Amino acid sequence: MSWHCHLSVVLLPLLRCMDYLTYPSDTVTPAVGWITGDRMGSGRHRTLLGLLIEQHPWTHQEFVSVFNTTAQELGESISLSPRQLARWLAGGVVSGPMPAARRVLRHLFGRTAEELLAPPSAAVRGSDRRISERDWVMAAAHQSRDHAMDSTSIDVSAAALENMYDDIVRLARDYHSTPPAKLLSEALRIRNSAYRLLEQARRPARISDLYWIAGHACALMASASFDLGYPNAAEDQARAAHAYAELIAFSPLAAWCRGLQAEAAYWTGAPRRALGLVNAALDRAPQGTPRVRLYSIKARALAYFGDGAASEVADAVQCATAEREEESRPDRLHDEVGGHFSFDSARQARCEATTYVQLGDGRSAERAAERAISLYRSTGDSWRLINLEVHADLAAARVLSGQLDGVEEALTNIWPVPPEERREGLTHRVQQVGKLLTSRYRDVATASSLADQIDDFVAASVVKALPNGSGR
Repeated sequence: MSWHCHLSVVLLPLLRCMDYLTYPSDTVTPAVGWITGDRMGSGRHRTLLGLLIEQHPWTHQEFVSVFNTTAQELGESISLSPRQLARWLAGGVVSGPMPAARRVLRHLFGRTAEELLAPPSAAVRGSDRRISERDWVMAAAHQSRDHAMDSTSIDVSAAALENMYDDIVRLARDYHSTPPAKLLSEALRIRNSAYRLLEQARRPARISDLYWIAGHACALMASASFDLGYPNAAEDQARAAHAYAELIAFSPLAAWCRGLQAEAAYWTGAPRRALGLVNAALDRAPQGTPRVRLYSIKARALAYFGDGAASEVADAVQCATAEREEESRPDRLHDEVGGHFSFDSARQARCEATTYVQLGDGRSAERAAERAISLYRSTGDSWRLINLEVHADLAAARVLSGQLDGVEEALTNIWPVPPEERREGLTHRVQQVGKLLTSRYRDVATASSLADQIDDFVAASVVKALPNGSGR
């Protein structure tokens, strides 16, 4: 393997941290010598892709190697030639890259093909974001570890499994402070490593451990897909994670996956199917936190049936509360791994608030939202985005109960959220506030102004910024 191929393998994770790169002033230069591998010459870049490649810095041959290595890792049947790269960088491409190439580019840069093949904006050139020392150190450590995992023996070492387990726990606990596209990329890397090691694993215990890793990686990808606005993709990932959980008889993950499938179902207008999934999961879920979460999700699904289901909603909420009060062992997933897989009292109250907003019970929704906000107050920034979802529910509750003056106050902390953090859970709730304002206060200037602000907020979200797909 040539030296630049080795370099591409070492530096590949740094592309996934491209948001930290420094982009130069307007006097940037285009490339020359694409076939020979020379560095960039003088003049202006015609595409953002050319600018990013220069600022890595890579030769064109090095980038081609990185692209093709990444495509192979992702299981994409695509390869890039220097000639094709030169066409991309020349600008003015009429028909964009193939879908597989688009997916590789997004994985590498966290940007769409349209953005990468467009001229770099002055805002991008003038930004001042650098690859931090931590990124370099962690990238080097990951590559050393991954090579060791591949080189251990014909079987899988305990150290390799420990590393992957630690990666899953880290991603779960950092979930709500990590952009969903980046988390999806990281979880995909872990899942693919597990798939690769399954091919060489021999001992049943090792195989079981690898299915545990693959299952949790798919579960995290399911949530990230959901947050990006692709509920159908989320359900596919959750279904895969559930299959792995069943293979190894790990009931906490199986219960968690059925809960996410139910959320995707009622989110896409199928509350009856959501109830079927939850009830089936409750028949097999372990005592404690998994059942608290499932009863809370059941209440949300029932709320879609309106006032006629109010008593059933109250029963499900009460079952969740009673399950919380029952003494039980800590759950290996929800309580010990925790993070995104957790479901503590604050998340339970948040779920209850969303349930009563859906039901149209403003007073009950407001009480639950205020309880959740109080519980999140002591958690600092780690649950900031979830806390903001509660504020959106609080705003909706106040619209329902006729407190228009309190709606703007509840939304105050939401407006500054940057587009990349405006996930589906937040944008959906904010949109719901807008719909309630429009339907109940059509002729009130304050309400119309807030509704317009909500439309602008949602239009700039990470979900709306993604290209349309069948999973939307």
